[in-house]
Amino acid sequence: MVSSTGLFRTTLGVVALSGVVAFAGAAAADEPPSTHAPSRTFQDTVTESAPDPRWLSVGGLVFGSTYLTSVVVAGTSSYRADQRLYVPLAGPWLDLAARGKCGSDPNYPACGHETRNDALLVGDGIGQALGVLQIVGGFLFPTTRTVIQTRPEVVFAPTITPSEFAMTARGRF
Repeated sequence: MVSSTGLFRTTLGVVALSGVVAFAGAAAADEPPSTHAPSRTFQDTVTESAPDPRWLSVGGLVFGSTYLTSVVVAGTSSYRADQRLYVPLAGPWLDLAARGKCGSDPNYPACGHETRNDALLVGDGIGQALGVLQIVGGFLFPTTRTVIQTRPEVVFAPTITPSEFAMTARGRF
């Protein structure tokens, strides 16, 4: 007597084996038994964009050098308005606005070099602003490149020889 579980397993095995044999017969008719299924290449063309490193590096250099100069002046100057130079980007303009007229402030530096100091503050403020604009420009005008990406593939193929019946899998990752 055959149990229903045994009959179900036998039927399932016969159905699975007949499907594999039919698949193997179709594959064997298309190509010689010793070769596997042809390899397929799966490729995607992707356009990537990233911030432009040239703009970022030049902007960082311009902003960094002008701001570092401001910090050194703020750290070494005894004039109270120069303490505003610690503020990035706005510091030179705040310092320029806080400077008094020549002779009106007892803490005011000597008047002989004040025109030069004002010009240096304006140059420092413009340099910091240009550096920041270049950094922003690196993000606004990114570089783009086209990349061809190969996706992984897996190919299953039956192998039929006189002594064996097997399923092989090949992959490329």
